[in-house]
Amino acid sequence: MSEVSIFNNVIGPVMRGPSSSHTAAAVRIGQMARRMLGEEPVHAIFRFDPSGSLATTYRGQGSAMGLAAGLLGMAVIDSELVNSEKEAARRGLVIEYIIEPFNTTHPNTYRSVITGKSGQTVEFTALSTGGGIIRLTELNGEIIVDDLDYISPLMPVSVIRNAHLPFNNFAGFGSLIESGSKSLSDIARDYESSIGNITEKDVNDLALFHYRIMKDAITSGLTGTEFSDRILHRQSNLIGIASANSRLIPSELTNDIIASITAIMETKSSMGVIVAAPTAGSCGTLGGTLIPVVRLMNRSESQARDAILAAGLVGIL
Repeated sequence: MSEVSIFNNVIGPVMRGPSSSHTAAAVRIGQMARRMLGEEPVHAIFRFDPSGSLATTYRGQGSAMGLAAGLLGMAVIDSELVNSEKEAARRGLVIEYIIEPFNTTHPNTYRSVITGKSGQTVEFTALSTGGGIIRLTELNGEIIVDDLDYISPLMPVSVIRNAHLPFNNFAGFGSLIESGSKSLSDIARDYESSIGNITEKDVNDLALFHYRIMKDAITSGLTGTEFSDRILHRQSNLIGIASANSRLIPSELTNDIIASITAIMETKSSMGVIVAAPTAGSCGTLGGTLIPVVRLMNRSESQARDAILAAGLVGIL
């Protein structure tokens, strides 16, 4: 539990679609490679095992796009992410993808060699383990046991080793709840501020930022999204139309939740900015459920923020 953060592992990443495991993770792998190289990259080779998931999906699920973006220093929410491969070519960055068998125990394994403008190279193996989380397992021929120093700077919260946490296991959490002294959101604030050595205000600001991204994703989806490379056209607006025409079971909250979840998913599939919670595939669930409840009950942003923190705490457990 010592390295699990609410905003690193549960509520997030904030990203552009389509996939947290492929797109967001690939951006972070590219960013990590750029940091380790310490200079502008000019050539990159990525090898994928044919029996893994990347060999057949690295273009369709956005890994190629993400790797190019990360190598260029783009953020995972950069509006130019979709054009990153063209931008890489424009800057003279050559990226090769090689499909060949190699020994690996994980389907999302990246074996990589990156060359900088001085001729310096960095060779590494990285894994995408889900929800935008990556692991560095090998660097320049050496096995990496503790990759925190490499990964932490890429994440919203830079977790610290051996942090003094308000609880370290479920039993400790249970004792806090039984005492009745703090709410779930209060415990979440204590936990995240401890693991990241940040202030409670920082935690509140992060929660509010994520809440607003979720809210904007609903608005974007309901307003209407278009993207050529997706199977289904816009549908989220049809819920409201059907409800207005008495074609649905009368339930304002249920129908709003259905429309909101669908709207977030449509924002994701159109390369809009979403909060993966914790994956892009489930990005609609938390925001699409919480925000209609907030609207119906006329709750404040601070109350919505606390609900985000409570949900994140449950995810930690």
